[in-house]
Amino acid sequence: MSWIYDIKISKKIILIVLVGVLFSLTIGGIGLYFMKEMDKASQRLYHDQLLPIQWLNETRALNLMNDKYLLEIINEPDLNKQKEIKQRLDENVKQSNELFAQYQEKTLSEQEQAIVKVLVDIIPKNREARDHAIQLAMEGNRQGAIDAYRANLNNSVTNTLLRRELGKYREAQANQIQQRVEADFSRSIYTMLGAILLSTVVSFGLGAWMARLISKPVVDMERLMAKAGSGDLTVFGDVQGMDEIGDLTASFNKMVKSQAAMVEHARKAADELAAGSEETAASAAEVSVAVQEVAQNMQNVAEKSERGTEAVLESSEVLLELSSLIQMAKEKAKQASATSHATMDTAEIGKETVKQTVRRMENINQKAEETGKLMNQLVQFSQEIGVITETITNLANQTNLLALNAAIEAARAGEAGRGFAVVAEEVRKLADQSSQGAAEVSALVQKISASTQATVQATNESRKEVEEGVRVVSEAGKALDNILLAVQETEQAIQGIVKLTEDEVASSDRIVSLINTLATVIDSLAIHVQQVAASTEETTASVETIAASAEESSAMAQELRNLVELFNVDSSSKNWSNEEHLIKAKSDHLLWKVRIVNMINGTEMVRPEDVNTHRECALGKWYFDGNNSFKDDKDFIAIDEPHQKVHEYALKAAQAYQVGNHDEARRMLKQLEANSKRVISMINKLMKKV
Repeated sequence: MSWIYDIKISKKIILIVLVGVLFSLTIGGIGLYFMKEMDKASQRLYHDQLLPIQWLNETRALNLMNDKYLLEIINEPDLNKQKEIKQRLDENVKQSNELFAQYQEKTLSEQEQAIVKVLVDIIPKNREARDHAIQLAMEGNRQGAIDAYRANLNNSVTNTLLRRELGKYREAQANQIQQRVEADFSRSIYTMLGAILLSTVVSFGLGAWMARLISKPVVDMERLMAKAGSGDLTVFGDVQGMDEIGDLTASFNKMVKSQAAMVEHARKAADELAAGSEETAASAAEVSVAVQEVAQNMQNVAEKSERGTEAVLESSEVLLELSSLIQMAKEKAKQASATSHATMDTAEIGKETVKQTVRRMENINQKAEETGKLMNQLVQFSQEIGVITETITNLANQTNLLALNAAIEAARAGEAGRGFAVVAEEVRKLADQSSQGAAEVSALVQKISASTQATVQATNESRKEVEEGVRVVSEAGKALDNILLAVQETEQAIQGIVKLTEDEVASSDRIVSLINTLATVIDSLAIHVQQVAASTEETTASVETIAASAEESSAMAQELRNLVELFNVDSSSKNWSNEEHLIKAKSDHLLWKVRIVNMINGTEMVRPEDVNTHRECALGKWYFDGNNSFKDDKDFIAIDEPHQKVHEYALKAAQAYQVGNHDEARRMLKQLEANSKRVISMINKLMKKV
């Protein structure tokens, strides 16, 4: 039932009225239902019971009248009158048959069906006997008609009795229906009374509950206001819902919070004023002492001014001698500067010579590297020639072997192979020569390779010597660079000395002038010291006035502190429980809705920059605290999304209102209220878990 706290008071009253109307409609509906049921029962009683009883009674009366007409016909001698009576009797018979037929169309019980079956058998016999008696009477046979009437008398009596029995049966059924109708009526009366009593109790209970729902927060607010009025500014109202009372409670909390801040500020201001007054009084005392010391010091200054004048004259004479010495140092520094400049030029020439030597050595080193590369290529070519020579030697050996095989084959062939043997011999000789030439080439190549290897080694050693020479010459160049740099620095230092001596000469002249001025100033100082001594007396009087004012301020600060002490504003949140955090966070959260409503109503100004983020408000700071015990609770997690939207829609509402789009601001307010209800609902769930 937490939703009831969120609806407005006017809607709560309308809800009570609607509940009362609902109960009234319910009671009326129950009464109408029972009235309809009783009407149906009455209709059934009339149509199903009373009409059949009426029909049976009428048929029974008609049968009795027919018996009367039959006796009149028998006793009437006039034939015309007999015909008139017979006509009336036929009309009664017709009417009786129609009524009995209507009765038969009704729903009949088994007992009624049995009686009707007997009647259906008797009626034709009774009609035939009556018609026979009438015919005899109209023929003048009166005795025969009486005998026929007597013979049918039993059937006629039975017919009448059976119709009476049917009527009594229907009467009994009608009585039962009447009893049920009366019972239904009584039940409807009791039901109506019960419904009225229940609606009265429920309406009274609902009204009392609603009245307490409305009045209890008002009473609580009255109690909180009384405490706040007595000085307790730590009170805090629990916002139960989002109705007017919830808004009022949130506004009250804001007011108390603002007043507490004002009182705390006033308390701090009183403390600062008291401390300032005390410091002022202390400072005044110190100033008084300082003024006295100043007066004493002024006297000392006057005495020492005379000594200062004598010291200034002596300083002037010493500075003149110092100026002469500085002039001599200036001339010596110029000579040293010229010597340093010549040394720097010589060092520049030596540096350039070293650079050229380094470039030559680097060229030699480069040529040595190229020679080494060519020698390495020559070694590689020699190795390739050796491989080719080895291949030729192998071919010569194979050729020699082939020639030997050819000679063997030619010897086998005999005379026919003699010419082939000569060719084989020549090939063998040629192979021997090729092998010998290849061996000589291989030996020559080995000598060339050995010489090349020695040349490469000598070239590498020469290149190393060249590199070492390059390194030595480079170091010599660096040494010359350092010498040149030192000479440059020396020249710069000498130039600085020259400039400094020039400045010192000018400064010494200026110092002499300043000392003369100082002598004049000291003379003026003695005069001003006397004036200061007179002013110190006036300052002492002013300091005494300030001390008196400081004492009055201190008394006023103490009085303000006593007044502020009447208020209790200790609202530290360090020791708050989870429930207190939730109560205060709910109130602070609801204030945003109240502020936006006030903004739209024109009673409060809310700028877009006044709307903070969902992490900066009181609820956000508590929510995003890493030590929050609810951080794993699903209801706690569900707060973040609607809480963020509350601040987003508050910002959009403020922006829309600022540009004059009030309709958009109201739409944003509705979105804010919807998400705010979700946040309040989640907080209420968490409060139930605390």
